[in-house]
Amino acid sequence: NLNPVSSLLSLTISGCNLKDIDFLEYFPKLGYINLSNNYISDISVFENFDILLELNLANNSILDVSPLRSLKVYENLFLNNNLIIDLSPLYLLLKSDKIADLSFNNNQNLIYPPYKEQSISKEYVIEWFDNVYHNAKTIFDEAKLVKSKTLDLGFCGLTDLNIISDLFFEN
Repeated sequence: NLNPVSSLLSLTISGCNLKDIDFLEYFPKLGYINLSNNYISDISVFENFDILLELNLANNSILDVSPLRSLKVYENLFLNNNLIIDLSPLYLLLKSDKIADLSFNNNQNLIYPPYKEQSISKEYVIEWFDNVYHNAKTIFDEAKLVKSKTLDLGFCGLTDLNIISDLFFEN
């Protein structure tokens, strides 16, 4: 059993064929984590973290980034060369404008937003999700206007209802 190590601030375990990272729960004070070049697919341990300065998960097998939804990253976030399909859980983090450097490049399974051969910028991701939000809001506003009893948000690119909660709870 590992005891929590409160003094450890930086951890690098790169290129070690690592698959399971649940041990990170014992290192709550980490600010810099580099787990690049491994075989990590489950990153749910990051639901237990609030703030990181840098997180490098490049070159792994990550599909789902939703465990990073509530995480605040203040310097660098590297998620390139993974199997990520949907970046929408990171929308609010990206809009916070706190991240200095980030990379999602070479996630060729990416659907939301659509994968581009060239570099995927933070601005591209934010703009794409802003458009999705705008489309959903337009549909919602039209349904409200005609007092519709149904709401169809299908095929508008919406994958994470957390980003449109204000549509349903407007004053």
